[in-house]
Amino acid sequence: MSGNKINSIQRETFIHNGKLGVLSLDRNIITDIHPSTFRNNSILFFLDTSISGNKINKMKPYTFLRNSELLFIDLKGNSITDVHPTFRNDSRLTHLNISGNELTTTDLQTFSSNRELKRLDLQNNTITDVDPSTFRNNSRLTNIDMSGNKINSIDPETFVHNMELELLHLERNCITNIHTSTFRNNSRLTHLDMSGNKFTTIDLQTFSSNRELQWMDLKNNKITNVHPSTFQNKGKN
Repeated sequence: MSGNKINSIQRETFIHNGKLGVLSLDRNIITDIHPSTFRNNSILFFLDTSISGNKINKMKPYTFLRNSELLFIDLKGNSITDVHPTFRNDSRLTHLNISGNELTTTDLQTFSSNRELKRLDLQNNTITDVDPSTFRNNSRLTNIDMSGNKINSIDPETFVHNMELELLHLERNCITNIHTSTFRNNSRLTHLDMSGNKFTTIDLQTFSSNRELQWMDLKNNKITNVHPSTFQNKGKN
């Protein structure tokens, strides 16, 4: 039902579709989803409510309560300000896209139940603060995108539990400094984008644990000096 002019979904709409597996509602003008809309769709595994067109501003806590088989949720391009604790029953979720919304912060409870999560897209929100416990329960994450926010600092403990992390996007934020131990447990990291921030210097030990790093972007910062040994353990930069 993508690309229409639907502005609301009544809670009885999918009540008789118990075998529904894939649902696309993108590019409509939906403003609200009743929390019991998907209550009878227990095998639903792919849900696309992305919006180049929808106008959802709040996800109610029980919206996906009975959708424990969900693997993919796309909520990009809405006006959502808070998703806590929307995904607490979606333990099998592997891909979550909440980009292009109006989130301002994250914490441990936001994704604590999503232990199978591999790809998380939070780009182009208005996030200013990332609680260091945000990704503590997401040890399978391989791809995190937090580009295009208003983050001004990253706590050294933020990615300590994400040992499978391969791609990390932090570009277009307001970060001024990265602690030397921030990436110490991310030995599988291959791609790192920190362009368009406010770094003035990069410490010698910042990437000492990232021997698999193949691609790094630091353009459009305010870096004045780079120690000649900063990238000595990397294959390609």
